[in-house]
Amino acid sequence: MLSAIVAMAVVLAIIVGLALVVTVGIADKGSRITGTRFAAIMRRTAQHLNGDAEPPQALLRLLDARR
Repeated sequence: MLSAIVAMAVVLAIIVGLALVVTVGIADKGSRITGTRFAAIMRRTAQHLNGDAEPPQALLRLLDARR
């Protein structure tokens, strides 16, 4: 029972973390909260998660290597 509660808490933390990254990255509020480099990373991550940006080259190379 305890393991199920811990697992659900971890899943909830991941979901909240992703939602914050997307929200902060899209709204471009990250530069106020953190440094500009981290804000740029969050903005790029939000664009990738929303499908607004091209996939990273490392991911494309990884997918090509698996074929």
